[in-house]
Amino acid sequence: MDDRRERRVEGLPRTPTNFKRPDLEEHLAELRAEFAGQSELAYQHAELVVRIRRRVGLERDLAAFFALWEAERAFLADALSSRWLVSALDTFVDHGTPMQSALALPAVGMIALLKLGETERVVLVDATLSEASVEALHRYRQTGFVYLWDGMTAYAMNGGNVFRNFVSRYLAKLQPEPVLHAIVAALIDRAREGDTLLSRLERYNPRLVTK
Repeated sequence: MDDRRERRVEGLPRTPTNFKRPDLEEHLAELRAEFAGQSELAYQHAELVVRIRRRVGLERDLAAFFALWEAERAFLADALSSRWLVSALDTFVDHGTPMQSALALPAVGMIALLKLGETERVVLVDATLSEASVEALHRYRQTGFVYLWDGMTAYAMNGGNVFRNFVSRYLAKLQPEPVLHAIVAALIDRAREGDTLLSRLERYNPRLVTK
């Protein structure tokens, strides 16, 4: 087992920043502070992602990134936040094998769409869920369709299977790539645990994601 798992990054935690510092070492120092109290291995993963994006020693860092995921996929899938799990998938999309790239991209798109939906919810005047509207939608779908745009129809909140079918087929396709399977499964679990579109809809349909 990599002893960096148990070592903790020293210092006081700080709020993550979206600013990209021109100086790499300054940027990494700020990034390290974000991981204060967390596993050193989690920080090392984040540092590799940053270095890969800046193409600093690209071949060396890519080799270290892929080796790290091969050796520590279960730990990293559990220890990293969704932000860094998506960053890992982005790296597989950009630098993995053609198969890895093709398999990782749908998960990146799935989380991006979830972010869009949750961002819109933040700026809505009233983001509460109307129980009456849910029931009306359910009754109407028993006799017809609720059209959204260009022939697309509303999801059946009480028993729809569109997302469950996607998850089932997607995870099956990911079986030959255990690292990607671990990352995507963790991301879906995190979305179900948080206050997100998935967890809210799952209250009405317990089989939203799994049978």
